Amino acid sequence: MSKQKGKCYTQCYEKNYAHLNPDDRDRIAVIYNKGTISREIDRNSSLEYDCYLGNRAQQRAGLRAKNSHNHHRLRNEDVRAYVLSHLEIGWSPEQISGRIGIDHPGWSISHESICQYIYNSGTSDRKHLIKCLRHSHRIRKAKDHWSQVSPDEDSEPNSH
Repeated sequence: MSKQKGKCYTQCYEKNYAHLNPDDRDRIAVIYNKGTISREIDRNSSLEYDCYLGNRAQQRAGLRAKNSHNHHRLRNEDVRAYVLSHLEIGWSPEQISGRIGIDHPGWSISHESICQYIYNSGTSDRKHLIKCLRHSHRIRKAKDHWSQVSPDEDSEPNSH
């Protein structure tokens, strides 16, 4: 009985796979670099099943791409407090980013990160922070918006 059980176990769980023929190997070599294939399998293989599943790999890649643009600015409480206090007294993001390393060696933040924090819709006191800026822009257009606007739409009428 134990022989049958062992035999059944090995028959049921044998790997079923096909060997690649020369045409398949050429197609793989032409379409993708071996590093690309290896990286794809390493990043997107199923940890649960220890294999590569194309649909799950696509889901993982899509989720990673979606989350890659989700950068939280000013995570450090001390840096945030410094930035907010200096915005309150009328400093520009450029002045703050230039001075923070002098006042606190080892700290750094770019003026662009400060601006992204201010204009982020998730920032709680966003409207107040925008008013603290010298130019007080109400909106900040996305970079791809400019490529879609014609020169006539982009120009503002004279206020004279």
